[in-house]
Amino acid sequence: MSSEHNQQQITLLIGPPGCGKSTFAKKLHGFHISSDTIVERLCRQHHINYRQFFELATNHPIRIRHQHLFQKRIAQSKHHDLVVWDLTNLTRSDRQRAIGYYPGAQYIAICFKNSDNPAYLREVNHNRQQAEQKFIPDTVLDDMLRRYQAPTKAEGFSDIISV
Repeated sequence: MSSEHNQQQITLLIGPPGCGKSTFAKKLHGFHISSDTIVERLCRQHHINYRQFFELATNHPIRIRHQHLFQKRIAQSKHHDLVVWDLTNLTRSDRQRAIGYYPGAQYIAICFKNSDNPAYLREVNHNRQQAEQKFIPDTVLDDMLRRYQAPTKAEGFSDIISV
């Protein structure tokens, strides 16, 4: 664990798809947890695209494999001082689920300012579809934006940073 505080530092990136979380995450040191990275690897292995993955039933073997790999990644993260959660983390319950894996850690929230610009996010999403075959339907994106809850220190964050 870190020598200064003898505790893990968990950084949660908070924002909808297309707001820049994964690009920003590349600048952060630490052990990264990204569901998308696992999805992309499974898509390559099984010759399907991103959208096809999410159209699979939750009990499909590929989706079950995703959950197994995600849980394995969480277990591995417990052996690292710095952990970066590159997921949407949009609601308090999403964040509490992540925080629950690391009792006693220091928690930092990084929120993305462009998260409150639906037109921009839709444009990025449509561009991603063309460039990466990575598309989230507008209805799903709109639902994510409606569910968003801004993080608070009451959730356990020592710092909440807007970028």
